[in-house]
Amino acid sequence: MPNLIVLDVHVLNYTKDFTVHHKLIRSDYIFDEVRFPITVDSNVELAKDILHEVLVRLDGEYVTAAMASFGDGFPDFLREAKDKPRVLVSVEPKQIIIKGKFVTPVHSRNELRSDITMEFLRSIGKLDGKIKLA
Repeated sequence: MPNLIVLDVHVLNYTKDFTVHHKLIRSDYIFDEVRFPITVDSNVELAKDILHEVLVRLDGEYVTAAMASFGDGFPDFLREAKDKPRVLVSVEPKQIIIKGKFVTPVHSRNELRSDITMEFLRSIGKLDGKIKLA
């Protein structure tokens, strides 16, 4: 694979093997993300809050189930899902990107990603133009 592809395209690691307490374990859960480009005149704080609410509501059961499957020790992606901001904002030349990270079972990753996307789009569609996709 050329370096240009690796360095220029977002690459996610969908491995199901994790280390906990120096022991290799397997899991059916991964950390995935959705990205939305919004215009620079959009209400970024509102977009961030809406995406966070959608993520917590739609992946909450999976975070709980994944934590239970690991017991006392769990990998960093679950610690991050539990304790750190899951919506990140970055600025590009002509747009703002909001990125939301979520926990999902491997086998239903695409369904949950679609559900999160559709729920976010429905939510911002009700806001009379306060948040516009770029």
